[in-house]
Amino acid sequence: QQLMTPPEQPLEFGSSTLGIIGCGSIGQEVARQAGVFGTRILYHNRSRLDETVERRLGLEYSSFKDILGSSDVLSINVPLTDETRGMIGAEEIALMKKGAVLINTARGGIVNEQALADALKSGHLRGAAVDVFENEQDIGVCPLIGLENVILTPHSSALSPETLKRVPPKVMENLNRIYDGKPPLRVVN
Repeated sequence: QQLMTPPEQPLEFGSSTLGIIGCGSIGQEVARQAGVFGTRILYHNRSRLDETVERRLGLEYSSFKDILGSSDVLSINVPLTDETRGMIGAEEIALMKKGAVLINTARGGIVNEQALADALKSGHLRGAAVDVFENEQDIGVCPLIGLENVILTPHSSALSPETLKRVPPKVMENLNRIYDGKPPLRVVN
């Protein structure tokens, strides 16, 4: 628990570009909430969303490489799979816009923590917000601990009272679907 020193030049979110990697239900909710600020929103997904969804959320589809170089804030919202493990490493971070902010609330192992720490220390990235860790059993070895330009919230960013009210009905809905012989919603693998 420590206070962060505010940056000399704060980031104006409304005039920034938000990049969303992984635009499933969580990525779309991030877009919906960010849209109220008038933020330009790019997204990259395994498959492009329907045009009506893009229009409704104000989304622009972008290639993986372009979203890295164009985003002032990059939000990672993909599941951890063989394809996504290590998808944001030193090479990808080097492609990011200087002064960008990286947010990972997805899963540990998607972003290489050492590469992220190096970019934060060098000043290439302005900051990061991380809710997940590569080594969940021993968070103390995380190279991001102690950096002043990082917010760390170990698996607690989604623990709002509102979220805790929304989850049980969704769990019950999926249990009922399974009981009825239907596939659960939002299956990853």
